[in-house]
Amino acid sequence: MLKTVLCDSLGIKYPLIQGAMAPYTTVKLATAVSNAGGLGTLTTAGFTFQKMGLLKEKIDHKEGLRAIIREITDSTISGAAFAVNIPTLKHAIPLARDYLDVVKEELESNPKTRRKLKAIVTSAGDPAVLIKSIKDVGLLCMHIVPTIQHAKTAQRAGVDFIIASGTEGGGVVSYEYPITTLVLVRGVVKAVKTPVIAAGGFCDGAGLVAALALGAVGIQMGTRFIATEECEFHRDYKERILKASEKDTLITIMPYGPCRQLKTEFSLKLQELMSKGVDASNYAWEGVRNTIEGNMENGFVAAGQVAGLIDEILPVKVLVERIVQEAEEIIKNLNSKL
Repeated sequence: MLKTVLCDSLGIKYPLIQGAMAPYTTVKLATAVSNAGGLGTLTTAGFTFQKMGLLKEKIDHKEGLRAIIREITDSTISGAAFAVNIPTLKHAIPLARDYLDVVKEELESNPKTRRKLKAIVTSAGDPAVLIKSIKDVGLLCMHIVPTIQHAKTAQRAGVDFIIASGTEGGGVVSYEYPITTLVLVRGVVKAVKTPVIAAGGFCDGAGLVAALALGAVGIQMGTRFIATEECEFHRDYKERILKASEKDTLITIMPYGPCRQLKTEFSLKLQELMSKGVDASNYAWEGVRNTIEGNMENGFVAAGQVAGLIDEILPVKVLVERIVQEAEEIIKNLNSKL
């Protein structure tokens, strides 16, 4: 069986992590990934958007997170593991601390949550602001980085795993440093002693083998998991991923950072506004709202270049087992040729 230090540290069957994705609350997707032997990840971004008054729903951000932690705790099988993503953007640190308070309360009040919630995935900021609190509640800290320098900073902060995410990935990416996954993962592995997880452009067993060959201990997938039966994303969102080629994405600036998304009427207009130096913040948030309401042509449809390699919607369990089986077969065939 294909196992790495990632599996041993988290108690998971396969070295696969589901990336946290917004604007939907993907508790059903995370549950399915965890039950399939990977690490499902809950996102807090949607609750942050609501807290900022950007969405119609009026759900308290802390109670929203508490509800999905309890749902995944009750819906996952014995031995499953999950994580919670908490962005550490400078302007959102108070919210990040609120979320961690909820995590702590749930760990203390529910033994089942204590057994299953294994890690906090920090992103879009400095993990140092939360690292002590994360360790104090007995959880691992995984941090997403776009450059080797950021990886070194994360290692100094004391994170347990570094997720090296290349520019091919969907959603938040580095606009200033568009480093490919191939270069980034290998560079980070050589630069730090902390175990590295590869992200950005992964969807199959060949990608998993490639990541392991670069020195990573596993992969994180986002776009590929959107195109699954259990994912809460709108059906039209999934269909657009299936129809996309590797050329059908672009990077625009969203209010919370640069993001790779599919080419739609919304994203092309946003790109045009950016080129003219226009403040398009309100228009960008309108795109997020349209996505939630199912208006994909005028919505923010985050996806990576790997969309060009995805051609079917599968159950999560089938997808995960197919990836692992492909990887094991590739490794076996490679060994026979050496």
